[in-house]
Amino acid sequence: MANRYRGRGSARMGETRGLGEVAADISRNIYDRSNADTRARMDAASRRGRVFAAFNGVVAGTREGAHVTGLHYLSDSNELVVYLDGPSWTQEFTVMREIVRARMEAKGGAVDALIFRTSRPDYVRSQRADAVLQSHRSSSPVAAPPLPELTPSEEAKLDRDVAGVADPGLREALRRAERASIALSKQDSTAQPRE
Repeated sequence: MANRYRGRGSARMGETRGLGEVAADISRNIYDRSNADTRARMDAASRRGRVFAAFNGVVAGTREGAHVTGLHYLSDSNELVVYLDGPSWTQEFTVMREIVRARMEAKGGAVDALIFRTSRPDYVRSQRADAVLQSHRSSSPVAAPPLPELTPSEEAKLDRDVAGVADPGLREALRRAERASIALSKQDSTAQPRE
């Protein structure tokens, strides 16, 4: 029985295999011996896991990811429903839908659609969900270099640009994004001498 998990030709050479290889062989054995219904359920579970892992890989450790309260995968339509803790975050994710989808696809979790919904007002995210998101965060975040300050006229223009947004959270997020964009363009123009 001990030789069963050795690699091809390893009985002669005394080679051993890693636990990952053994687990993959056992999983493949179970799959091969299963009936069609069990295989379909195993494939669906594997697909669901890849989609969740891809989504977590994209948003974990981000400002936006801290507002995700739940996920639900609809296997029949290959859609991922993402629940968020506020309407402004639902709107922000809706704006970023295709970016998130493309990044998920790059991580092996392609979906046909992302649906964003706001959690009910009394919903409290579980400690387990917080632990999962924390586990995906980078252990050594890299600090971005400081951005140049904006002039008072640039700050006033920012205030005018976002004044029409009713939701305070969304207004502040939009203001920060536009402020960073202006500061980055100023930084780029000062870093590269013009000819």
